[in-house]
Amino acid sequence: MRTLEGLALRRLVQEVKATASGGKIQRVTFPSDWEISIDLATSWGPRGLLVSAHPELSVFALCPSFEKGEPPKTAWQKLLHKYLVGGKILSFAQVGWDRVVEVLIYNPTLWEKETEFVLFLELTGRNVNLILARNDPERTILGALRQVTPEENRWRSILPGIPYTPPPRQNKLDPLEFARNPSLPRVNDVAHWCLRNLDGFGPFLSSAVAELSERLEGGFQEALRQVLKPLEEETGTFLVFLSEEGQPLGVFWENTSLLSSPHVYSFSSLNEATAFLLFTFREYILEETARRQQKKNLREDLEFITREIQKIDALLPREEDIELLRLKGELLKILPHLEVLERTSEGIRVRNPLTSSPVEVFIALSPALSPGENMQEYFKKYRKMRERLARLQKKRQELEARKERILALLENPQALESTAQPKEDRKVATGIIRFRTPSGNEIWVGKNAWANRLLVRMASRNDYWFHVRDLPGAHVILKAFHPETLHEDILRAAQVAAHFSAGKFEGKVEVACTQVKYLRALPEKAGGKILYEREETFLVAPSCPQELTRV
Repeated sequence: MRTLEGLALRRLVQEVKATASGGKIQRVTFPSDWEISIDLATSWGPRGLLVSAHPELSVFALCPSFEKGEPPKTAWQKLLHKYLVGGKILSFAQVGWDRVVEVLIYNPTLWEKETEFVLFLELTGRNVNLILARNDPERTILGALRQVTPEENRWRSILPGIPYTPPPRQNKLDPLEFARNPSLPRVNDVAHWCLRNLDGFGPFLSSAVAELSERLEGGFQEALRQVLKPLEEETGTFLVFLSEEGQPLGVFWENTSLLSSPHVYSFSSLNEATAFLLFTFREYILEETARRQQKKNLREDLEFITREIQKIDALLPREEDIELLRLKGELLKILPHLEVLERTSEGIRVRNPLTSSPVEVFIALSPALSPGENMQEYFKKYRKMRERLARLQKKRQELEARKERILALLENPQALESTAQPKEDRKVATGIIRFRTPSGNEIWVGKNAWANRLLVRMASRNDYWFHVRDLPGAHVILKAFHPETLHEDILRAAQVAAHFSAGKFEGKVEVACTQVKYLRALPEKAGGKILYEREETFLVAPSCPQELTRV
């Protein structure tokens, strides 16, 4: 699921609220048109609450570092900046099992009577909305990302100055209470029953229960237990599924045919998984936007070229008209030997002896010029028309060649992708190489600059970071799923970091290692470098140990 359903959102809120509650809001920026980044100073260090309000991916995640974004520009963005910056998050809670999160904020820096506000995150897919309201009994709305008028929705309006009305609640069973003594629903369609009767279950989770109930021996009871597992266990593994093109398909904590994908990334928390989902989705959307814009530009170029070709066709002189100018010049050259049929003030009519069947030709003459000078004028016009024809034909050929290239690009999406940006700079999820150690931990390697930044951004505080000293190389992260077996895996990760570096062919290389919580990323303007402390240095031989399994 890309848009988290109520049950999954409950687990995400549980993970985020412990860190976000009590955090002081230092800044509000906007990394993209559909995202809000709230920079927090928490007892755990700086954190960034990233909220996506995209219809295809409405979710939030607490990132280990601040997100780079644009300052507020629109009225809604300026409103958020005014009421949130300087405030403190008092609570972070889900409304029942709905896909709505209430963020209660206290801001004493405002010169207003009310100092408490509520930011509602309505993460409901295509109807996603963010609403800021006062924390008064009526929950008076201050503003919203998407305002809804009575004409658009007769049941619920979202406008400044009116009380906030929550989305309509449905009378369904609490899934945790039902799971304590579940009974098999007496229906053939398990997915439909879960969707209609269990709170917090949407189409995806309902279909997942139906699939698992057919696959597991325990049937519906065991399937429901597996789906509810993240709410009952503090630890777990959460999977992010990506398509071949790098498109995020969704996140889940079980392998399922509902999200069949060759690229699966595992995380130790749902927050990490959703953060990775947010970053990869942003890159995918930006690439898709750039690709659509490129197609639009190509179509506009195609229309322009077609119009230019039509203009050239209208301006192209006819071959017979050009040859007629040459013929008149040739006839004036032998004028004394021609049979003149008629003389007028405009010119003369003569019989053309240069053809097998003589025809009459009218030659316009300028009275101010002699016959020889008129002849020269005809030859001059002939040369100019011939040169003009050659230029127009050349221009037409160039336009036709451009038109063929554009048509080829529009018909072949892969060719369009190759022209969008160089292959080594493409920001796709396959820029990360993953290895699994015999103990079950994972070693992640960045293949390019974007993957390196993503690895550092996505790593947990207690994961380990590796980089070769004083040489260019890949960033390497050791995902510590099993901390008790870290010693051997740290040495393996150091060897991998040396292998994916400029010191690959050296005998031994120094590799720096520290935990992610001791890293500080410099801005991209400063080269995107990493500052680190409390590091340990290993002198290792560059290699990829044979016991590592490529994931």
